[in-house]
Amino acid sequence: MLKASALSPTDAKRRLHVRTKEGELKIGVDAFLALWAEMPGYRVLGRLVRLPGVYHIATLVYNRVLAPVLFWWDKRRLQCDESACR
Repeated sequence: MLKASALSPTDAKRRLHVRTKEGELKIGVDAFLALWAEMPGYRVLGRLVRLPGVYHIATLVYNRVLAPVLFWWDKRRLQCDESACR
């Protein structure tokens, strides 16, 4: 998927990426929405997040807080694996 999407491994780790059944690449909150639309237990959450005000807040929080923190956490985890820090 990385080569087909022209993504580097680092770019792929910065945000959630999902390829839909139709072949469309979704990124960030839109990727979560695509996943949740296919998961019966999460469809209600997807409908809630799609609401205009909620969608904008979710996008802001994901882009400014969650994605950077998760990317940092992954980088730290990899560094710790290499240097055995615990």
